[in-house]
Amino acid sequence: MSLNAGDDYLQVGRGFLLSLRKNDEAGLDIAFRGASFEADTGPVHSRVFYGKSNFANLDALTQRSIADVDDTISGAVITADSGDFGTFGLQTVAVSTRIGEGATATDGNFTGVGATWDLPAPTPWMSAYVEANLLRAESYGIAEQHPAVLLSTNFFVGDATLILEALTVEGFAIESTPQPAAAGLSTTGATFFYNQTPTLERPDQEVLNANDANALRTRLDYVVGDTGLSVYANALLRQQGQSTALPTDQLHGYAGWEFAYGEGASHFNGSVGARNETQNGKEFASMEHADIDCVQALSGPWSLHLTAKAENWRKQAVGVTKAYVRGNAILGLDLRSIGGLAFEYGHDDEKEGDGRRIDFYAGHINYEISEAFTLRGVGGSQRGGLKCVNGVCREYPSFAGGRLELIARF
Repeated sequence: MSLNAGDDYLQVGRGFLLSLRKNDEAGLDIAFRGASFEADTGPVHSRVFYGKSNFANLDALTQRSIADVDDTISGAVITADSGDFGTFGLQTVAVSTRIGEGATATDGNFTGVGATWDLPAPTPWMSAYVEANLLRAESYGIAEQHPAVLLSTNFFVGDATLILEALTVEGFAIESTPQPAAAGLSTTGATFFYNQTPTLERPDQEVLNANDANALRTRLDYVVGDTGLSVYANALLRQQGQSTALPTDQLHGYAGWEFAYGEGASHFNGSVGARNETQNGKEFASMEHADIDCVQALSGPWSLHLTAKAENWRKQAVGVTKAYVRGNAILGLDLRSIGGLAFEYGHDDEKEGDGRRIDFYAGHINYEISEAFTLRGVGGSQRGGLKCVNGVCREYPSFAGGRLELIARF
């Protein structure tokens, strides 16, 4: 058994009930500050925790301050390993916040319970994971119940793997106390989510509503012998905002490859796909995308790294179709364990006109001073806009100028 106190990142299950962690790409860092107790009794593992939310007080995305709202977070997780029948778990989380501002503010209480079943390859041909949760959200004297269920299965046939997944979430959101206006985020009070529901989407895709959706996903992977090449195809059907007056139906298909060579020191990966969204049977948005990721090992610790991504969008607004292209490419020279240099080109003509920049150029430098310190710099211009990481979507500001950061790890 062990007793821990201080700051830590914490996730329960797949994140439906609680997901406090650092998300560098989204510029968010929310930790748990408190105490946790863990114990093992034979095949049973238990954990109990109680504490407060702890925000990194500088938003790395906007460079504005974030105030600590000190929301209370507590919970317990119990798992039991039954051997061939997998691992069964029970979990509960309670979060207390403040909702609204000023004279209309009131307590917000979120209480969630759930169960999990993890069956990691009991036979050579399959594995499965099931999680079901129920969230009770209470505010202004009104209590609502919100369910969430995830089913994920993997089937193995020779060199092929078939993934089948199903998801349903209904208003499953645990929001923080609003940020005070003095924090500089919003005059009406910005909030952040303490949970992060799976989306079944690609991590980089825009997700209109991560907490209110039904989704079905299938993916087929095939390893081509000992060539180092694997290919895959993925299809996703997703309905977002199904409890609203205007739900969105989304169909997204893509396929790609991963090719490793040079004893794994180099790789060339890529994919292409298309996405279509409809509302009430009418096309709302469509997009085609392509991306590559290539690392070529050079002599010694040196390597070249190229990443590129492009999206071709068409969106409907008041009977008018808005078409635009956005993307970026980064070519870098990396020195293993030391750092690297890179050049970035970006393009975004969504808001073309009025003298707005549509092409962006920037240089990057990254230097690992030691295990504890990293020096990172950028100079030039970078495109902004909406970017998503695993369902967390934020509006990135465009940037022009120079920035030097010293990152310390303790």
